[in-house]
Amino acid sequence: MKPMLHHTRAWAWQAILLMVCLTVSALATNRCSRPGWELRTTVRGLGGEPLREYSTRGTNGWQWVRDYVYRNGGMLAAAEPDGNGGQNVYHFHPDHLGTPRQITNISGVQVALHSYYPFGQEATDPAQTSFTKIHR
Repeated sequence: MKPMLHHTRAWAWQAILLMVCLTVSALATNRCSRPGWELRTTVRGLGGEPLREYSTRGTNGWQWVRDYVYRNGGMLAAAEPDGNGGQNVYHFHPDHLGTPRQITNISGVQVALHSYYPFGQEATDPAQTSFTKIHR
């Protein structure tokens, strides 16, 4: 989803007139679920690329989920909390077309390997790792 250059407001309501989603900025994308569940927001750059994700569940407040780092228009790395006060850093290794094919951790150990059918449909088993939900 490419953001527009102006601010927009959009609300989503359930049948019982309970607001479940609110989007307030063109540079942020909000993903909502039913009340009491998780609300996620993605802060995007001027080109529409995701830069940072936040999440909130119930009354826990906003928590940092993931940061993305870019170089020359392609995704270079991502960082996410490890649950112990530190962070996990992942490096993306693109193929000749710029598609991220291999993901390694900070030690250089492969954590995911992606394969694609012609025209971009992913052929990789989605259960191989939890970190394959990246924005392409």
